[in-house]
Amino acid sequence: MKRLLNAKLLKSLLITAGAVCLPFLTAKAQTTGSFFIPVESQYGSSVVYDNLNNPTDSSVFIWTSKGFPVAKENYVWDNGQRQLNSTGKIVSDTGNDIKYETTTKTDEDEQVTLTEISCNEFGEPVKMTSSVTVMGVSMPMLEVTYQYWRKSSNRLDSVLMNTTVLGIPVWAKTIYTAYDGNGRPTIVETYTGQGSYTKEIITYSKDQQIVESYENNPMTGELQPTEKSIAWLDAQGRFVREESYSYDYDTMEWLLDSYVIYHYTGMTGIADRDLLAQQVIVSTTNGSLSINSPKAETIVVYSLSGAQVYTSFKPSGEIQVSLGNLSPGIYLVKGGSGWVKKIKN
Repeated sequence: MKRLLNAKLLKSLLITAGAVCLPFLTAKAQTTGSFFIPVESQYGSSVVYDNLNNPTDSSVFIWTSKGFPVAKENYVWDNGQRQLNSTGKIVSDTGNDIKYETTTKTDEDEQVTLTEISCNEFGEPVKMTSSVTVMGVSMPMLEVTYQYWRKSSNRLDSVLMNTTVLGIPVWAKTIYTAYDGNGRPTIVETYTGQGSYTKEIITYSKDQQIVESYENNPMTGELQPTEKSIAWLDAQGRFVREESYSYDYDTMEWLLDSYVIYHYTGMTGIADRDLLAQQVIVSTTNGSLSINSPKAETIVVYSLSGAQVYTSFKPSGEIQVSLGNLSPGIYLVKGGSGWVKKIKN
């Protein structure tokens, strides 16, 4: 039975278990630890792109009554073609108690995953279980319990997550070490039963949230950078773009791995960001960057390491930007309306 289980599915369950023990750090829900997202911040769909701007997977979401996302449709790209990978539905929803089902079809079989989550009065999960049914046979996959300690009613002190995967117990404790003046966590430390330690440093600005992760080196005991995420927020405090980086120890730089675009309009389907990008012409000539887009919007240029090297507001139509102060290399140009282009200086 175990050999039939989808490895990607198991990985997604573990990621989900880890994610729900931490607060969604959006501007609308960043102090209580709640993993429910307010109605005004709920996205209709999202698309994941690799570091070459190729789409890899996408999802269309439905939401529980209190604001937990369930992927109604999930797609993957194979040889440039988008294919339906799984479907999801809400089985029951009482507000704090959620049950949803995900059906994944493979060449060999169909896997149905049933996930149940119970939450406390703060909207934090206290228990999560998942079971998988393959060829008519059901087996438990994952059971997670969460225990919370609080600094105050709206600030977490720590969370203990006990997980059992295929009968194997593991645990992780997350400690919220520091908060900023707005009550948002700025240092988050996680210890696991396997002896690993992770430290996250979170910084906020009006339109960005940056999370840098460090892990202890088992040989030296020193902290070393591992991952970084940069989220861009719109005027309503919603995530519109979230980039994931890994640290390259050869070049000692953060390298872009993938990014997610969140869509809030047209709640019934996946917005076609590529169609918008086709209306935008970006080119470089003799150290000058030309941008022609139909909308008035903010233009930001980033290095591949994620550093912002230029930003300005442009009117509709074409503008010219000098790149004379930039070193040769590859850069990403992002428009406020959602498009992204890669250029070479």
